[in-house]
Amino acid sequence: MQALSEVYVCGAYVEELEIIPPLHLAIHDAYGKNLVVEFVNGETKFYDNPNQVLTSFPFFDWQTTNLRNYLNITNKNATDEFLKKIGNGSGMLGLPGDATSPSRFVRAYFLNRYSPEPKSIQEAVSHSLHIINAIEVTNGQVASGEHTQWSLVRDHANKVLYFRDNQNQNLRAIELTKLDLTPRAQIKSLPITAGSNWHYKVSDQL
Repeated sequence: MQALSEVYVCGAYVEELEIIPPLHLAIHDAYGKNLVVEFVNGETKFYDNPNQVLTSFPFFDWQTTNLRNYLNITNKNATDEFLKKIGNGSGMLGLPGDATSPSRFVRAYFLNRYSPEPKSIQEAVSHSLHIINAIEVTNGQVASGEHTQWSLVRDHANKVLYFRDNQNQNLRAIELTKLDLTPRAQIKSLPITAGSNWHYKVSDQL
């Protein structure tokens, strides 16, 4: 945190948004600790993040306060006789479902809170992707055209970065231990979109 406190951060005006976008950093480690860093009115602020989720805006302290409006949300069905007739899931009636950042924050928090403890790496990645599915902005959901263009899942323990893009839901993985991350290493990149490899044919297996 001391090193970050000495970094000068300059806000840049974005004409398309007509604002200076707020900037925050989400920092995680292999032990499950989470830190949020935000720059507010010329001041660097640090927050421990036991909620384990973060979305774009408003600032983190506002988001955590807003969670108190949803203390009734649970994964247990309501006991009301009428609600029993509509099936499972009544405990989460009132969970916001729109594309705004505050709603996605609340949705991510509760879905993560009640997600079962994974028994394997595959389960952990799968649980994460299901939560992302529920909070990402689909193309057409917002009239301005804003939508989620790619999704990431990071395995900090094994140093693997999983990603997929809007047009290709096939999961790809980058093993960070196989990359040259030394200071003088050549900068490399690859396209996020995997082109024609967006599905696998399994007809021959039938």
